[in-house]
Amino acid sequence: MSSRRRVPLSRLWGLSLLAASLALLGATWFLSSDPGVSAQVQALQDARTLADQLEEESARLVRRVATGQVPLSGRPVKIRFDDAGELLQPRPLPVGAELEDRLLVPDQPRPTTAALALREAQDHSQNEEWELALEDVARGERAILEGEDATYARLMLEKAQVLEALSRPRESARVLEALRTRTQVDDLLDGRPLHFLLGRRIAAAWEQANSPGPAKAALGVLLEQMLSGQLPLAPNRLGFEGRLLLQTLERTELADQLEAVVAGVQLAEDLRAPLRSRALGVVTVGERVAFLDRSSGVGMVTDEYVVEQLLRERFVEALPPSGAFQVRSSRGGEDRSVALRLSLPPGLPDDWWLVLADPNAYTEPAARRRALLLTGMFAIVAALGLVGFWGARALRRRAELEQIRSDFIAGVSHELRTPAASLALLAGNLIDGRVQDPERLRQYYAAMQRDAVRLQRLVADVLDVSRLERGSFKVDPVPTDVAELLRPLAEDQRPRLADAGLELMVEIEEDLPEVTLDPAATERAVANLLENARKYASEGKWVRLSVALGRGPKGEDELHVEVSDQGPGVPEAWRERIFEAYERGRAEDGLKAGAGLGLALVRQTMLAHGGRAELVAPSGEQGLTGGACFRLAFPVSLNDKDR
Repeated sequence: MSSRRRVPLSRLWGLSLLAASLALLGATWFLSSDPGVSAQVQALQDARTLADQLEEESARLVRRVATGQVPLSGRPVKIRFDDAGELLQPRPLPVGAELEDRLLVPDQPRPTTAALALREAQDHSQNEEWELALEDVARGERAILEGEDATYARLMLEKAQVLEALSRPRESARVLEALRTRTQVDDLLDGRPLHFLLGRRIAAAWEQANSPGPAKAALGVLLEQMLSGQLPLAPNRLGFEGRLLLQTLERTELADQLEAVVAGVQLAEDLRAPLRSRALGVVTVGERVAFLDRSSGVGMVTDEYVVEQLLRERFVEALPPSGAFQVRSSRGGEDRSVALRLSLPPGLPDDWWLVLADPNAYTEPAARRRALLLTGMFAIVAALGLVGFWGARALRRRAELEQIRSDFIAGVSHELRTPAASLALLAGNLIDGRVQDPERLRQYYAAMQRDAVRLQRLVADVLDVSRLERGSFKVDPVPTDVAELLRPLAEDQRPRLADAGLELMVEIEEDLPEVTLDPAATERAVANLLENARKYASEGKWVRLSVALGRGPKGEDELHVEVSDQGPGVPEAWRERIFEAYERGRAEDGLKAGAGLGLALVRQTMLAHGGRAELVAPSGEQGLTGGACFRLAFPVSLNDKDR
């Protein structure tokens, strides 16, 4: 019954103080403010919430426009693109591939025979030695190697030029038509679109041959390639050359189609960089705005004024019907205490403000709330003051006893929880059949045995503390081989130390005499020191267990069992109290909490043996700052030496 009353009182005391403090702060704030200020604060909060909703609505609008779910006025253009950011609709002009020589033979250190023949033909052409130039071209044709595509194209162009000079334009046209058939539409030669050059040259050759029909057909093929977007021409060049062809062929009815192709190509060029840079949402393209939806690979492009009109309509629909707030494309020149700039998705017009158009919608309710809150606040403060007073009296009467009991229970519970939880986990895995490998089964059983032994030691420690308080603690010493006693203990503790990132080093002198001591009590004392090192030496690298003969304060023979580490050491303020019962470390002192029993039992065990438990400087160190070293000093009698 007392436990049930104690917990609510402790909580009630803390909550009453907190509530009283908040109530006083709230009352002070309300008394020092006027309705206008509180109304402005409330309006600002509502404005921020509404601004978030408007921004979310604009983000949803971007996705809906991109996928075509919102009808757009003006001249919207639908686009499609793939996951790599390549535009599929409208189709961009081909980039073009430079025609190169890709020989299928090992690289030659010198120009090929065909390349040399081309140079000689060009030299003869400059000197107007046309027959010699034609012979050079023929020799180069015979010497063409597989893969000399660029050299072959240059030879054919040179041949066509020579034939025109020799007044043989029909042969020149056929040479150029054969070259056009052999190459691709998007091939480039020295950076120029090859098929555009060939179309112009073929038409000029047929004109020279007084054959207007074939010339017009060649220009028609060229126009068809332009209108279908096959030639790798820049948008401006495509429009200029296309309009010239329409005038030449008298096909002005195709002007709108040409302009549509040029506009699509220009749009494709403008969208190439944003799409490849993985831009999301909205992209400004010149005077137009592109809405992109990466998940579906579609988008819409429309004029800026259409986007502004659409945003204005959506904002009006999203605002509350009270009319307290309005959305404007600019803040305006008048003084407005509540005005928030909307953060719209990048690419959308960003000069939009949410302003408070009717302040009276907030000032009048604020005045009424202030009166009600002040009345209720004073009543709450008075009630909580009474509750806090009675709670304080109840807590003061039981504070000291509760602190001692809770510290002890918390420490013991913490020490028992880890091995108990480990046993439950290991047993659960075995019951569920999760472990089948024999070696893993052996490891599980070994771990369960270690945790069970640790639980036994912890329970034995608690029982020893009870005996200490009753004055009935005693040991049962017998002649014992200390090396044989501590080596199995070290091996049993090694895995637990390894889990904490610590290496256990064991140094036991050879030919140690048997010492009269209580094996079980001594084993528990050393285990407590190793567990203590595991807790506090996590910043170090190793823990050392050493056993050696030594000298006492008066020069008498002793057996020294030392456990040392490279941890943070023991603070100066705790070195005198560390062996006292119920003395537990605190975080502000650089220590970790425990039950406060381990070192006290170690000290009592050594006193019962007639020995000492002490904190000494680690071997090789001048002080205690480099870690902690605990020594158990057992007296060695003459009989022990004889054994």
